[in-house]
Amino acid sequence: VGYTFPFSLLDRVGLKQARIYFSVNNLHTWTDYRGMNPDGGDNGNPLNRGHIHGTTSVPRIYSTGINLTF
Repeated sequence: VGYTFPFSLLDRVGLKQARIYFSVNNLHTWTDYRGMNPDGGDNGNPLNRGHIHGTTSVPRIYSTGINLTF
């Protein structure tokens, strides 16, 4: 989700462009499976896919930022 401020507001403070944003990766995993993550821990080997190697769940990542152009 992001918002770009209108130029009429930014011109007063000497900016050409300003944008704020927020994003989330892995907001929710849609499954009833309660065990360890079966997609991790395979070291890139496709033959190991689906085998549980004791890895934890995929992390939820929050990102926020501001882009300013002077």
